[in-house]
Amino acid sequence: MCMNTARKKLYFKRTLSVLLMVFVTIFCLQMAGTLVRKKHYNTDEAGNIYFDPGFHPGHGIIEGLYHLPEDTLDVVYLGSSHSFCSISPLEIWKQQGITGYNVSTSAAKVWQSYYLLEEAFRTQHPKVVALEVLRLESQEPQQEAFNRESLDDMKWGKAKIGLIRTSLRKNPDGEYALSYLFPVLRYHDRWNELSELDYGYFSQPGDNLPKGYVAILSSNTEHRYNYKAYETTEPDAELPQENKDWLDRIKALCEEHGASLILYYAPAVTITNPDRSLVISKYADERGIPFLDFNTDYDLRQEAGIDYYADIASDGGHMNLSGATKLYDYMGEYIAKNYGLTDKRQDPAYASWNTDYEEFQRVLEESSSAES
Repeated sequence: MCMNTARKKLYFKRTLSVLLMVFVTIFCLQMAGTLVRKKHYNTDEAGNIYFDPGFHPGHGIIEGLYHLPEDTLDVVYLGSSHSFCSISPLEIWKQQGITGYNVSTSAAKVWQSYYLLEEAFRTQHPKVVALEVLRLESQEPQQEAFNRESLDDMKWGKAKIGLIRTSLRKNPDGEYALSYLFPVLRYHDRWNELSELDYGYFSQPGDNLPKGYVAILSSNTEHRYNYKAYETTEPDAELPQENKDWLDRIKALCEEHGASLILYYAPAVTITNPDRSLVISKYADERGIPFLDFNTDYDLRQEAGIDYYADIASDGGHMNLSGATKLYDYMGEYIAKNYGLTDKRQDPAYASWNTDYEEFQRVLEESSSAES
């Protein structure tokens, strides 16, 4: 018995040692990956770092989601860069007292939006989900850089594993799962590029001040189109079935969590496509989902006061600050009117939202002054 007891203790110690070594190895790999992976700060052509009002240097949209207190969001906004350039949750807070966060990433595909929404529901229970639809019909493989914009900041869990599997199925060449779980395997060659921002990353606040919004200050000066009337060229066109399936999954996920789904199409001069609007409108009608088409619906665009010349950025494809102001004014009023959300501006539990709004206005004014 004594011998058996001694063997059991030895076995237990060895097992504990192995588990501890595995834990320490994983922890070290994660910390190394966090250090060397590319961060969400920007540089100009000369390599000088500048502050983008959309981000704290070093901390991006997805990571900021995790720093929100649980169950404090009324609305989650999803989609591509056309979402995070057109919806400012802090401005909607100021006007309507509605809390929101823009969980959008560049060129996001519909399956990325699904898993990001699943991740948002991990800590939040919003009453409304607003999905921007510019990339909705796309089935092309996603670029690795855009995959990493979604995945590198995501915590380990069901949503991250699902997004990795789907991304690799869509992009079978040149990417592998372990590099998404342990970014150090992908960015190990950045050691000689590390800067103070990389080393200081761990001491910076992890929140995203503008709640996922990215302000663009430039204006459209080149793209002169008169989009008053549109003609479809493929009246019988349909959304790809796989994308319909992903949309159905988003709708089902919203219903499971008691949230209402809205689809919206932000203005984008250079990539306006009436056929795209038509197929999305058909889908929305079939499923009974509200669809706000600010791009090809001239009357709606006029009602929101959007001017393609003044309100689109110089790239012709994203809304600038002027246009975003008009769109989120309309969206905030629409959501407040139709979904019965409580105005929380006087609630002491949400006082930090007023503080964040004032701070973001200060940062935005400084950036605007620097731009001019």
